[in-house]
Amino acid sequence: MGKKILWKLLMVIIVIVFASVTFAGNVRNGEKLFNSPDLGTNGRKCSSCHRKGKGINGTKRVFRIIGRKFRNPEDAINFCLKLALKGEPLEKDSKEMQDLVSYIRTLKPGKKKRVIGC
Repeated sequence: MGKKILWKLLMVIIVIVFASVTFAGNVRNGEKLFNSPDLGTNGRKCSSCHRKGKGINGTKRVFRIIGRKFRNPEDAINFCLKLALKGEPLEKDSKEMQDLVSYIRTLKPGKKKRVIGC
């Protein structure tokens, strides 16, 4: 029984540390960007394909899009920006990218997200 409690405590600590590292950006601003057509040139937005985060599991370590593998969310986001939104890629360390990544990390399969007005 003691080992179970220690294991659970360790997992909680790992989750807290992981969240503090991966949520470097502003989740709320990331959600606004996700729902904004300003990232592309064709009037579409991330939520055009991923309404309420549909199809995104931000907790994955590998992101698969149209048969391609991306080892980090930044590359996956830039692929979608170029392909679906006809936009320019964002710098990986830009505030906008970090905000988008932080928001994406909150999305989980089957989890309904509130969409901020588009």
